[in-house]
Parts: sequence; structure tokens; C-alpha cells
Amino acid sequence: MNRREFLRYTVEAGLMAGLAGTCLALSADGRYVRPPGAIAEEHLYRKCVKCGVCVEVCPTRALDFVGLSWDLKNIGTSRLNTRHGGCIAWRRSCLKCAEACPTGALVKPADIKLVRMGSALVRETECINCMMCFRECPIEGAVLFPNPNGEPYRRLLDIPSALADRHSHLKVYIDNSLCVGCGLCAHVCPPKCIDMSPQHEVRIGA
Repeated sequence: MNRREFLRYTVEAGLMAGLAGTCLALSADGRYVRPPGAIAEEHLYRKCVKCGVCVEVCPTRALDFVGLSWDLKNIGTSRLNTRHGGCIAWRRSCLKCAEACPTGALVKPADIKLVRMGSALVRETECINCMMCFRECPIEGAVLFPNPNGEPYRRLLDIPSALADRHSHLKVYIDNSLCVGCGLCAHVCPPKCIDMSPQHEVRIGA
């Protein structure tokens, strides 16, 4: 390689590196509910090598990949997809995703009870009071139903059928101080009227 070729390759390499850096800098940030044990969002895409092991080992198939989008830096990283399933780590011992992660992008929590993936919000105008969310939620008291005469109902068996009618103006809602964002409620919801928010974007209220 002569001096002219060396300079040309050096300039081309510099331009490519600059272009890659610009693309990352201009990358639009997505909003994802990450697996339990995920490190901070601003560091995750640097640690994650997009190997897909966490997605492969998830027993409920609740994880998939961030697809092609303007969020270039997160393409190929894992996220919760409630169309496929929900996280069962709060229901029984399962942290397979964090255990399998080879890079430390996911770290096995010492106590799953202290972990929050995100929060859920019911779109009341679409809710049919099927109570599937009550049945599936692994956190006692996270799913509630209004009680006109006092404290909200925390257990499905306590709710009078007359109040929980499909056409009732009273609708299920979620206590975001208790919700862990596992997505099980959103997965089983027949009208798909439950939205998930990332842990750092928790929305208060129903």
C-alpha cells in the first residue's frame, strides 16, 4: 500500500466512523418495557450484543427484538411484547433471561419483589369488565375495582356481579404503586385495552 492509498483508506474509515456516530446521535429513542434485571436504558444498548439468548430462553415467549426503526442503537435489543406473552417471574421462580445474558446487559435481581419492569394502564372506554386481568395479575392489590360504598375491591370474589357488568360505568383500574409491569394482564385482555409503559415512564392514574 502506497502513501496515497493509505491516506484514502484513512479518510474513508474516518468518514464511516463519523457517519456511524452521527446515526447514533440522531437515533430516535424508543420506549420499551425491558426484561427484569435490565440495566439503565442509556447503558443497555452499549452492553447488549444482540445475541438473542434472552429471547430464546423465555418460557412464555414474552420477549422479542426491537425491529427496524429510527431507534438505530436499540435495534436487536430485547423487549417485552405482550402480544406473545407476559413475564412470570413474580409468579414462580424464573429469571432465565437474566441468567442467560452473557454481557451483563441483564443482571439477575437479588429479590424480584424489588424489581419493576414498568406499569400498566387500562383504557376504560374499551374495557368490558371481563376480569381476566384480576385473574392473571401476580401482585395482590395491583388490580382494583371501584367500590361506590368504600375502599376499592382488591379480590375478584368480592365484586358484586351487578357492578362488574360489561356495560357498567365502573371499570377495572391498576394501582401503579404496586404494578410491576409483567404484562400478563395485557397479554390475556380480550379487547387489548391495556397499555404498558416502561419503568422510567410510569403513568399515574387510570
